[in-house]
Amino acid sequence: VFPHETNVEFVLNTGTGFINKEKREKFQVFYYERGVGQTQSSSTGSAAVFAVLQKLNLIDNSLKIEKFEEELKISGKDKIYIENYTEIVYKGIYLMT
Repeated sequence: VFPHETNVEFVLNTGTGFINKEKREKFQVFYYERGVGQTQSSSTGSAAVFAVLQKLNLIDNSLKIEKFEEELKISGKDKIYIENYTEIVYKGIYLMT
């Protein structure tokens, strides 16, 4: 669909996935990243979703993503703040050639 590759998120208001406790809106998000394909999550993608949902007045100033054992919290009005859990899954050495 995107011959030059892109990062894109698709959001469905389905009642599963994302939960906003203030307005009780629930969303499911699918993340796709260039060069990788579908991914489980994305902090920058989640920030983009938050900004659009806020602009459309579907959420207030905070959003919790309860997809995994840890939750990603997004808040803000003029600036977006993300509180997230990360885990090192691979270590490597970068060789200069």
